[in-house]
Amino acid sequence: MGKKLILFILFFSLTIFSYPKLHYKKYDTKYTTLYFPNTIDKTLIPFFIKQVTRSEKFIEKLYGWKPKIKTIVVFNRELDTANGWSRSYLKPKIELYIYPPEIYSSLSNYKNFELNLFVHEYTHFTQMSQTNGFSYLINLLFGNFYYPNSVLPIWLLEGTAVFSESSIDNTGRANSLLYKSMFNSFFYNSN
Repeated sequence: MGKKLILFILFFSLTIFSYPKLHYKKYDTKYTTLYFPNTIDKTLIPFFIKQVTRSEKFIEKLYGWKPKIKTIVVFNRELDTANGWSRSYLKPKIELYIYPPEIYSSLSNYKNFELNLFVHEYTHFTQMSQTNGFSYLINLLFGNFYYPNSVLPIWLLEGTAVFSESSIDNTGRANSLLYKSMFNSFFYNSN
């Protein structure tokens, strides 16, 4: 048992120390603080900053939503998935997995995938972080933890985000033939 444990610790340590070290560069926009790992091509960073600024202006113009707090946006290229997530509570954050989607995915209808992804997640963040009155006062006094919009029905949260991603450049899921055929299949099957 002791030899197996020593071998496990040895191989586990070698695995951990063989991973590349990530270092992040920080950039600020009007409403966000962006973090880019050293694994992203440095020539792409100005392009990403431009897309984030464009998205912020677009969401503000489309809905009139402006975040009251600055959010952290982390660009992650370490996972081979096309996805992201956002949250408003505690430390506001958006994480973007900027690996391009598969060709037969419902996400594959895009001119600029990173733009659509950021618009989608930024819509979630701004929609959930809207607070007024009592909830604003609670967050002011006790920190960022009370966001009533975060418990809206999922169809409303996702529907708004898909509408936003599809409106900025007329691509996105709402304009995807694959997505439309999947959506229409529910009606064809009387569901």
